[in-house]
Parts: sequence; structure tokens; C-alpha cells
Amino acid sequence: MAVKIKDKAKVNEGHVSRFNYTRKDSVGTIEELIEELNIECPKINGERIQMESLAGAISFIERTTGHRIGDQYEKLPIATIKLIKLLYVENERSGMHLFRLLSSPGELSKPTMEFSTGTTISRDISTANLVDSIASTLSLEIAEDKLELFRRLIGDDAHMSSSEKLLRHIERANDVIWRVFTDRIVDDDLGMADAYRALSRYMDSHHVRGVPGAVTPLNEAVFVHIETLALQHFILHHKEHLERIRIEGKIGSITSDLFRFCETLAVESGVPEVDPFDGIYSVKNFHHVVLAYPSEFTSLVKAATGLDTRKRRLFENTVRARAILVSHAYRSFDEADPEAPVISLIDIVAALCSFRVQQEIKTQYSPYWHGQKSQGADPQRLFDKGLRVRDPHQHQGVFQIYYYRFLEYREEFSGTSSSHNAWMAFQLSRLDAYLRIVRLNGIIRIFAASSAFDYLCMEKAMEIAMNYPGNHQ
Repeated sequence: MAVKIKDKAKVNEGHVSRFNYTRKDSVGTIEELIEELNIECPKINGERIQMESLAGAISFIERTTGHRIGDQYEKLPIATIKLIKLLYVENERSGMHLFRLLSSPGELSKPTMEFSTGTTISRDISTANLVDSIASTLSLEIAEDKLELFRRLIGDDAHMSSSEKLLRHIERANDVIWRVFTDRIVDDDLGMADAYRALSRYMDSHHVRGVPGAVTPLNEAVFVHIETLALQHFILHHKEHLERIRIEGKIGSITSDLFRFCETLAVESGVPEVDPFDGIYSVKNFHHVVLAYPSEFTSLVKAATGLDTRKRRLFENTVRARAILVSHAYRSFDEADPEAPVISLIDIVAALCSFRVQQEIKTQYSPYWHGQKSQGADPQRLFDKGLRVRDPHQHQGVFQIYYYRFLEYREEFSGTSSSHNAWMAFQLSRLDAYLRIVRLNGIIRIFAASSAFDYLCMEKAMEIAMNYPGNHQ
């Protein structure tokens, strides 16, 4: 039953609100909170708010923190009483199933990479604002030194969501490990794959530990849960999604066709040698070579996918490929300049193959978030919609269909598919470990556990690399 949130100026004369975020009392009881709620937030039908009215908020706190809240007369930390009040009021005010929305993915809601606070360009702005507002309010009663520790962990980039910041933190450590391996395991695809698999096994067996004896206040535990909720959703859904969108069947060889094409390019451009792996094109100009040699590119796409491509479709896919190559340039080379020559012929063909194969197999994907209206299930329609100049946005799952297939084609063309598959499994193992870490639900616990885990991963990577047989020849 809805409640009427009274204007503070119109609350019963003589009433002083205790359970708000400006008061600094030390303890209180749920019974005292109930009395305050009946004054400040009476039910519209006149029914009295009772202990049972708070059951949803209390149950959510208990599920999230693992801590049982006692009876309504028990003296509790004032921050806990404020937490119950905040959740109850926001649930009533929002008109949505707030506790289902905020529950751990897989508990009362299905995991989704499209969770409202997953990116800074949300498709569900009102929900994102509500979730962020609750987290911001909870932060008011968390010690500043703890908040500073949390910011040190995730970073303070205002242009990124907490989920994006944490993913960036994880990826930076991944990149360090990648450099450790590539510096010592050279031109050995199977050796690199073995190294990643060994490190993945180590991480999968790693027991995440917090700080012994550390007690996390309930308001802090719920704050951390809400701040990391989008990441929890991403990790669980991302793993299942990647398995579903893998390319089935054999990828055809394009080596002979590609080198013949390179000979043609060299002759017609007057350049002595064109290497298909060299970054000689930019995101801004790569389309020129496709438009100039459509027959050659359709032939290469057919050799890889077995599919014919009409010229018009080839040109349409070239437009789509730009978004994939922009991401590839940034992720692989940390390059955001559209005129930087970092795109190779291999990259162009792989991007074109990714779009062409989806047009044939028609993998479906429906972006989902709590309370959403149907977005449809056609990835190409959704991808094209995301290319709009006025409102550019790509749903995570839609973009991944094309991007990860692009990587599969690219690594197969490069002869590094074994190490690529092991690298992907390694990243999933890292994400699984971080899911265990963030569910410790305490700032000090998470900071300590993540720091120790990253250090151990890098130390183990160094050990694996040093024991690589090629280093002892």
C-alpha cells in the first residue's frame, strides 16, 4: 500500500525526525522507527505501519549482508535504522519492486549486462538515478577514509560508472599479466595457451579472504553491494553470453587469397610490400580500400565464412565495422585518434566476417533490464539503432556479439586461436574471482582481497613465464 511522504514543514507539530541523515544519534529501535514513519509517511488508506510493513526492507538487508536483524525493540546502530527507513521509503516512493531490483543477480532477478547503472549512458535513466541516489545517501554515514579507499580501488573518473571503473581496474592488471607472458613466450601459440590455462587453474582454486575479525556495518555492506551490483550482473551474464555467441563450425583459411590481394595492392599502389598484419589504415580511412576493391573483400569474406556477400551489403557492413574497429583500436593500442594508422587488412576482413555471419545465423538477443519494455531481439536492428548520431548507444550484449566474433576471426587468421581462447578463459576466471571479492561487501575487505589477489596473480604469472621451456634453452 502506497504511503504519503509528508513535507517536513507540515509534519505533526513537535515531532523531531531522528532517523535522517543529518542527525548523529548512536542507537535506536525499529519500534521507534515505526512511530516516526507513521508520522512522516502515513499510508494513504490510513492503515498503521507495523513491523510487517518493513519486512521487505529487512529481508533484503539480511539476504545481502548475511546478518539477521532482531526484534523491533532491540537497540541497533542508528545507521542500521536509517538504512531500513531509507529502503522502505524509497520502495514506497518509487512504485517499483525495489528489493527485487537491488537483489543479487540470480536471487530474485536474472543476470543482465544491461543493468541500469552498468554504463554512464543508461537506457533506464530513472532507475539509474534512483539506485545512485540510494548509494549516495548511504555514503553520508561511511567514514571518509573508507570512501577514499573505495575510490582508490575503482578510480574517480566521473565519466565512468562504478562497474566500468572496476572493469578497467581488472583489465589493467590483465594487461600487466599479458605483458609478462608476451615478453617471455614469443611466437609460441600453444605455449601461450598453456600459460594462460595454468594461471586460470590457479585463480579458480584461489580462496578469497577478507580481513580477519573485520566487522562491516550493515549500511556500508549495502552501499558496497549497490555500488558493485551492475558488475555482479555483468560478470554472470557476460560468461553465459560469450558461450552462446561463439562461432560454430570451422573458419576457412584466407591466407593464400589474402597474400594475392596484398600483391595486387602493392603493384597498384606502388608500395614494395604490403603486410596483411601491419596497421596501415585508420578508423577514419579504412573504408576506402573496401570501396576500391569490393570483389577482393567479398572473396575473402566467402573464404572465411562460406557466405556470398552482395556489394550493397558489403558496403553497409563496412559502415557497421567502424564501431568494432574503433573499439579494437582503443582496447588493443589505447588509441582514440581516428586518424592513427593501427588498422590492418586482417582487422577489416575479420570485422566484415563478424557482421556477415550474424546475417546468416541470426543469433537473437533481447536487451533486458528490470521493468523494461521489449527492445526486440534482432541484434543488427539494435546495432544500427545504436549508430545514430544524436543518440549513440550500444547495448552490451549486442556489441559483444559482433566484437567477440571479430576477435575469433582475427585470431584464427593470425594463427593464434589457441592462445586467444585461453586468454578469454583467463579473463573469465579473473572476473569470477572478482565476483567473489566484491561479495565480501566491505570496503576494507574488498580493498585488501583485491590487492592481494592481483599481486598473487602477477607473481604466479611471473613464475609460469620463468618456467616456460623456451627460457631454459
